[in-house]
Formats: sequence, structure tokens, C-alpha cells
Amino acid sequence: MHVGSEELVTAVRGAEDRIQVSRYANDAAGRARFIVEALRLAPPAATIWVGLEATGTYSLEIALLLSRTARFEVS
Repeated sequence: MHVGSEELVTAVRGAEDRIQVSRYANDAAGRARFIVEALRLAPPAATIWVGLEATGTYSLEIALLLSRTARFEVS
């Protein structure tokens, strides 16, 4: 996940190795939308690994949120 001051950009490998790019606002609603979407796309009970690439401290809020949310691992 690329984390900017205003936007989160994700890339998810799906069926047939297709890459789906999504964008979310880097605010409480956008971060919540990302979590809901990631849980929807992941197989049941699977761990969801999220690698953060950030500039400055813009990743702090999403990192803290993911670390407190079941099924997510953050690096």
C-alpha cells in the first residue's frame, strides 16, 4: 500500500494473477472502506498481509488501525 497525505493506493493480486489497483481517502472513512474491501476479497480466515510504503508519518493511522484489526498483519 502506498500511503500519501490524502490517499491510500493498494494493489491486490486476484484470480489469474490480475492486479487490481484501488484508491481510498487517507481519512477515517477511507481507511474503514479499505478494511471492509480487504476482508471481502480475502479467503475466509486468511491472514491479510499489508506492506506499507509511506512518506513521513502519513502511514501512522492506518498502521495503528490495521495492527488492532483481526486478520491483518502489517510490515
